[in-house]
Amino acid sequence: RLHQKTVAPGAIPPPDTVASARMGALTFILALAAFPAVLQAAEQREALSAVANPIRKVVTMLQAMQQKITEEGEKEEELYKKFMCYCKTSGGDLSESIEAAEAKIEQLSSDIKSSEEAHAQKQAELKA
Repeated sequence: RLHQKTVAPGAIPPPDTVASARMGALTFILALAAFPAVLQAAEQREALSAVANPIRKVVTMLQAMQQKITEEGEKEEELYKKFMCYCKTSGGDLSESIEAAEAKIEQLSSDIKSSEEAHAQKQAELKA
């Protein structure tokens, strides 16, 4: 146990007590000032060990690959949904367009036939 000297309130403490208190305060301030440097050194050591550790490199690479694959999967799923929507909506439009074209083919075929008959009749009139 340390021998502590008691000082009466309002009395001037002995010089060795003042020096001791100053030394303690100075030590505390220096420790507080050095704390960020110690913390930074620990962070740098941890970063270097993470960089230097080959297992950590592989794990980090696999995590990055997993993130990239997840993002690509989400994009592909969105594109697939858009494609399926296009297939469903354009299939109906396409069949309607085909039916309209087939009806138009029949109409145009009859128009061509009547035009050929009219042409043949006009040629017969011109010869006569």
